[in-house]
Amino acid sequence: MESTSRFMIGVFGPTGAGKTKLGVSIAKSVYGQVISVDSLQCYSPGSIVTAKPTPGEMDGIDHHMIGYLEADEEPTNFVAEAVERLEKLYEHGVIPVVVGGSTSLTMPLLHDALSRAWRMAAITLLPHQSTYLGNIESRLDGMVEAGLLEELSGLKLLEDSYLNGMPDFHKGVWKAIGYQELYPYLEARKVSENCDQLLKTGLALIKENTFRYGIEQLGWIHQELSPFLHDEKIANMSLTVVDKTSWISDVEKPAIRMASDFCHASTSISFHSINGSKPRVLCVFGGSSSGNDPAHIEAAESLGRFCHGKNIKIVYGGGTTGVMGAIASTLVGLSGPDAVHGIIPEALLKYEANELGRHPKDPTYARYGRQTVVKDMHTRKRLMIQEVMDGGEGSGFVGLSGGYGTLEELFEVITWHQLGIHDRGICLLNTEGFFDGLVNWLGNVAQEGFIGTEDAGIFSIASTAEGVAKCLDEKPWPSELSIIDAHALQALHSNSSPCTKGPWYSIEHPIKALQMTRDKEEHAYRRKAWDLAFSSKALREYETRVAGYTSQLVEQIEASQGTPIDASLWFNFYSFDVMGDLAFGRTFDMLKNGIAHPFMELVHSNMLMAGSLSHLTWIFPLLKRIPVLNQKNLEFQGWLKQQVDWRQKNKPDLPDVFSWILSDYDALNKPTAQDTINLHGDAQLIAVAGRYDVL
Repeated sequence: MESTSRFMIGVFGPTGAGKTKLGVSIAKSVYGQVISVDSLQCYSPGSIVTAKPTPGEMDGIDHHMIGYLEADEEPTNFVAEAVERLEKLYEHGVIPVVVGGSTSLTMPLLHDALSRAWRMAAITLLPHQSTYLGNIESRLDGMVEAGLLEELSGLKLLEDSYLNGMPDFHKGVWKAIGYQELYPYLEARKVSENCDQLLKTGLALIKENTFRYGIEQLGWIHQELSPFLHDEKIANMSLTVVDKTSWISDVEKPAIRMASDFCHASTSISFHSINGSKPRVLCVFGGSSSGNDPAHIEAAESLGRFCHGKNIKIVYGGGTTGVMGAIASTLVGLSGPDAVHGIIPEALLKYEANELGRHPKDPTYARYGRQTVVKDMHTRKRLMIQEVMDGGEGSGFVGLSGGYGTLEELFEVITWHQLGIHDRGICLLNTEGFFDGLVNWLGNVAQEGFIGTEDAGIFSIASTAEGVAKCLDEKPWPSELSIIDAHALQALHSNSSPCTKGPWYSIEHPIKALQMTRDKEEHAYRRKAWDLAFSSKALREYETRVAGYTSQLVEQIEASQGTPIDASLWFNFYSFDVMGDLAFGRTFDMLKNGIAHPFMELVHSNMLMAGSLSHLTWIFPLLKRIPVLNQKNLEFQGWLKQQVDWRQKNKPDLPDVFSWILSDYDALNKPTAQDTINLHGDAQLIAVAGRYDVL
């Protein structure tokens, strides 16, 4: 990303979806501030009924375009003022986080901002139908406890002042859902205290109308906002909001990851070729001190000069002094500021600025490359590591001379390599034997059995900048899948792999089951049932049943000693019997009878057709519409539908995998036709993938 790029994060969704909460979390993670796009929160009065964020909910993050209008005004100049705020935040190095769901203000603001060359990544919150109404009801209960009725009484008094006592539910703050619904109660309360029924009726109307409005907003998102984002080629992540227990894992973490990746130029939100055009990136760890021997500074400067000659970029901790400052300033002086990306926590930036007598925005920092300020050390390390993972071949981690902080960061990337989280090379620039003691110590650690001997060699040692590059170049990268080198799987199929995955799964397919998408976020909610079905507790419950089929297989093999057997066939019998039992509560009894069940032939025929033709991405859907080619697939789906219908009517004595899937389906308030299609799709997934998982 160029240093002159102007970018913002958009958080959109219907009322009660958690936009405010997520907007604050994202702003804290990217050094941002929130711009509210809400046609009611812009009013000064009515904080509770318009669901304005409280100081506690803001959590120290500045919010703009909130509470700036009087009760009877309209946000006619909203777009112009919001764009002005965007520009001011950019001038101060702050990332705008645009949060809202207003159907009248959002699109005009986005059109205006994009016309001014702003870039955006969008996150759309979609409440799950099984919990949305309950969440709205809980929110209203909280509003009442916070003083909603007293606030509405205050708005009634303002009505007398601004509107001469004539109610207008289409004007100003009085448009807010809640005022009109409780208006009869507010009127009656002036003459009588016995208004309980009016209050109860009004609160019920608020819940109903809020839910209806949320559904209208969802329709607007699907029909207008999402197509607009697609047409403008704006990265958009849709996240399903279920409940508080799943908020962090299913909403907050993936949203923050996407926002951080977008702001810090990660390739994980865009597609790149694998032709080696991506620049090589070194993540450099080193001290903020210069040390007593000038050789440490000279080594850092030498590495900077080498990176310039080889067009290598570096990412580092953002400091401007000592070893770190030396390599950063050297490379910037030769290659320009875009060659160096410093990522520094806000607290460290302020500390260094105070120590050096600088302002955090001092132009001096430009001598050390582009600078990104983050909220904490963990975010810094994660982003630094991510840049290396997104770099070209030969990217890796380099340790220069330093103290505790340098060692801490080095050992973290070493440990992550040991755990298989990354597979990039790690090299120590051993200036004047600086790391000899560390190498000797690790040898003792391996000798004492605390780490394996192979783990003692995770990192390499070099004495020159050229040696560092050579160490990282020697890291093996498989060009094709190898059954000999298990690490090839990670290199080819991990999230950080540059290898493109096939796109055929989602082409014109009506079943949005787990096997129909590679995007985890699209089925994050439905994964919960699968996770429960394969939890440690569930697997222990299945163990006895699986062991029984294992015994049957062993008995059949032992009974055939001395004579040839079709091992592949018997293992198929075994896997299908287990799958039938755990998936549908009925075994095929193939191990007992030694006879293939017709369903096994259906699965094989269906997979043969899919495997042979699915790579023809543009014609595969057409071929499936030809009856003679699709006959086996239709029979396959028909048999599975029968099993699903049977399982819905017959609960097994012992829980199985499909028990969890059905439980998730039965929990839906009013299952839609798509929900039923999803259920049958999951049955297909169990039948096909489940029988392979057994093996």
